[in-house]
Amino acid sequence: MNPTFRFSLVTIAATIIFYLIHYSLFLFGVDAGLTQKLLLETHLFIGMLTLIVLTILSLLLQKHFNFVGFAFLGSIVVKMMIVSFYFYVKMKVDDPPAEYIFILQFFVAYFAYLAVETVLVFQELSKKS
Repeated sequence: MNPTFRFSLVTIAATIIFYLIHYSLFLFGVDAGLTQKLLLETHLFIGMLTLIVLTILSLLLQKHFNFVGFAFLGSIVVKMMIVSFYFYVKMKVDDPPAEYIFILQFFVAYFAYLAVETVLVFQELSKKS
């Protein structure tokens, strides 16, 4: 299977699964500290960033295999800067969410997507080497 197609399918499935797991906190009455709209925005934003990064990395896998590890590390740094900026903007809105709960949930979501990204890239690198 083409890595770009596989990465896209897994990222979309992970976004849906992570969102549903996170949303289930609302259903069980756990005070998530987030509105449902903000929860959806957060998962869509991080999911789309992950999809973009994985698409770029899959193109590098096909053309410049030797640079994929370096590009992966660089993409983590760039993605963290973009996500941190998004997080900062969300914390400075007129009606900010509960700070500690939002910080915890935001970065748990970020690292969940990062784990998926790492596993996918590692599997592809293992196949190629």
